[in-house]
This record gives sequence, structure tokens and C-alpha cells, in this order.
Amino acid sequence: MRRRTNSTVLCCACLSAACGDAAAHGMTYFASTPVSPPNEFIWVLFLYSAAFVAMNGYLLIRHIHIPEAQAFGRAIAAGLAFILSFLFAGNIVYAMTTAPLPSVGISGHAQFALGWRHMWHLFIAANTAGLLFMTVSLLCVGVGRKRLRELGKMALLKLIAFNIALYLACLFPYAVTNGLTHGWAGSYSSCGKRLIRMKEALGSYARDHNDRLPEARNMDELREKLDPYVGFHSDIYFVCSEYGLRERHPRQFVWNTRFSGARLSEVEKLEKPEPLIVCPYFSGDRYHKEPWAVSTTGALYAAGREKAPEEDKAHMREKVAELLEAQPAGCAW
Repeated sequence: MRRRTNSTVLCCACLSAACGDAAAHGMTYFASTPVSPPNEFIWVLFLYSAAFVAMNGYLLIRHIHIPEAQAFGRAIAAGLAFILSFLFAGNIVYAMTTAPLPSVGISGHAQFALGWRHMWHLFIAANTAGLLFMTVSLLCVGVGRKRLRELGKMALLKLIAFNIALYLACLFPYAVTNGLTHGWAGSYSSCGKRLIRMKEALGSYARDHNDRLPEARNMDELREKLDPYVGFHSDIYFVCSEYGLRERHPRQFVWNTRFSGARLSEVEKLEKPEPLIVCPYFSGDRYHKEPWAVSTTGALYAAGREKAPEEDKAHMREKVAELLEAQPAGCAW
């Protein structure tokens, strides 16, 4: 039995390592589970693992009457089989396309901004699958086929019920903090890419409205008018994908109301670049050292990203700071 258990764990480990990340292009959304926690809750993984081994070792000793060393060995093997097989299945889903699908995986900051509002379905679906993987691993690896027949119905129900209760208890920190998912923004979904997409949307809007930019008093009004041109009918798209999603109340981009209703052709003739749309997570904040901003010239200004004259960069930094001071970023939701 020990040889079979070791083979099962080794097989799961090899399969889990065989599947790499799909790509760093799109947004990565990993469901938070007891065995795939966000960086902020990594302690949940160690707590769950220790409790899983201790509880199931005790239950196997009591109900199957096997030696302590063998019981805890089975509990450890069952836990490893669950973790590795579950993460391997999550990696398969994640790697199915070059734009990663929502899945299960380790690493990444908690996306508190999404929470129950946006990610309840992924959280529930992934953890339902997690309960299934856990139960199968426990019965097949921990108990074993031969011992399973000897186990009484009440003992079997107690074993499953205690493990489900432990699993659900470890979801509590995510449920109360909105840390239902974690992940990161790939190169095609970065904050800068979103701002460039909005600059393009402004150009498309102006072409359809007699060379006029949208008349909007704030970002909420601008968002309503740009939705058809951005192509993403979601308030998530108007929040910094790299840092805003880490906050429970993220700040949305800031629209420079000076250009509300202005003619695009005149705006593009300005001698010095002016910020059109700005990410609020910039200099002075704990995240960015330089501003992310789309300018009237169409350039994306950030730390070392745009080959522009230093005087223009300095001018943009000054204008971005003035804009954010005059128009503080509002919460997206």
C-alpha cells in the first residue's frame, strides 16, 4: 500500500510540474482556496495542511485502528495528492488558451476590489471542485480501497463531514475580506495598455461626434460614453489593473475635464503634452514612482517607458500632479 501511495504522490508531482504558465498576456484570476491562497493569506495553506494531517491521522487511528505512523503517513499522502492534483487540474484550465482562463493557482496579490461583486461565481465553482478533489484524495489515498469497505457508514460520513467543515472554515478569511481571487496583470492588460485603449476610444468617439471629445464632468460620465468604444462594458476596465485591484475601494482613472467637449484636432495641436486620462497610483503613492498618463500627443508617459524629451516628461509630471490635486480620483465602487 505504501508503494502505491508513494507512486500516486510522485505521479501527481510530475504532472503538476509538467504544465507551465500559459502566457503573461492577459489578466490572471486565480480562485482563493485553502491550498491556493493569495500572497496576503499564505498562512492559510500551512494552517490547513497541518490541521488536515492532524485531524485525519487521528480519525484514521480511531476508526480504522491502524498504527499511528501509518495513519499520519496516509494523511500526509492524501493531503499531497489533493494539493498536487487540484493545482495540476487548475494549471490545465489556465493553460488552455494564450489568454489565461480563470482557474486555480498559487501566487499573486489578493484582488480585494473584485470580491463578491465580480468573482463570486469563480470562488464558488473552484471551491466546489476543491471539495470534490479533497474527498476523492482522502478516500482513495488516505483510506484506501480495501479499508474503505471495512469502514462503517457513520464513520465514513463523519470523516467526510469533518473534512468539509475544515475546508469551509479556511475559506472564512477570504469571504470576510473580499479576497476571493488573486493574480496579476499581463503585458496586454497592464494599466498603460488600458490607458492607450481609452485614448483610442476617445479618437473613435470624436470621429463619430464631429471631432468633439465627450462632454463629461467626471470619470463616471466619461465611462458611460466610452463603453461602446472601449469594448468592455465593465467598471473593472476603468481601474488600474496592476494596483487598483489590490484595494477594497479602488480609485478609478481621472479624466481631465479641461478637455470636456473640446475639438480633438485642436487638442492634438498643443505645443506641450497635457494629461487626458491619468492613473491615480503615481508619485507619492506607495506603488508608482512615476505617473501613468495618456497625453494629448497620444504618448504614454511612465517611468522610462516613453522616449520623449526630458523637459516634456518633467512637464507631464507637473501637470499630472496638478490634475490629481484639482480632481482627486473617486472610488470606482
